[in-house]
Amino acid sequence: EISKTDEYRKIRQIDLITIRKLVLELEKLNWIMRNVWNDMKNYLKNLND
Repeated sequence: EISKTDEYRKIRQIDLITIRKLVLELEKLNWIMRNVWNDMKNYLKNLND
C-alpha cells in the first residue's frame, strides 16, 4: 500500500514538473509569435507607406 502511494506521489511530482516546463515553453512561443506578428504588421504598414 505504502509503496503504491509513494509511486503515485512521484508520478504526480513528475507531472507537475512536466506541466511547468510545458507552460514555460508555451509562454516563450507566445512571446515569439507576438513579436513575429508585430514585425509582420510593421512590415506590411511600411510597404503601404
